[in-house]
Amino acid sequence: MPGTVKFRFYLTAREVIGSKELLLQVDEMKLNRAMELLRKKLGEKASVIFDSDGNLKPYYTVLVNGKVARSMEIELSDGSEIQLLPPVGGGLS
Repeated sequence: MPGTVKFRFYLTAREVIGSKELLLQVDEMKLNRAMELLRKKLGEKASVIFDSDGNLKPYYTVLVNGKVARSMEIELSDGSEIQLLPPVGGGLS
């Protein structure tokens, strides 16, 4: 069943994409499908999040409704929020 999901972006991704969030209509409510549609929607800007094979860059953490996504097969519901978190920089000085 189709629905709408909200993607939230941070730091470099937010700067490159030009927005902190994006609503996307998803025809199949699974995380992997939503990510595929996001990649297509972003076009060239997708390279900030996805590698040249179209896979999510390994240093990104994906949260779905505030919980770490351990699989791209997660079922989504209408209104789900997907956060794409970049690696945390910094360290001890």
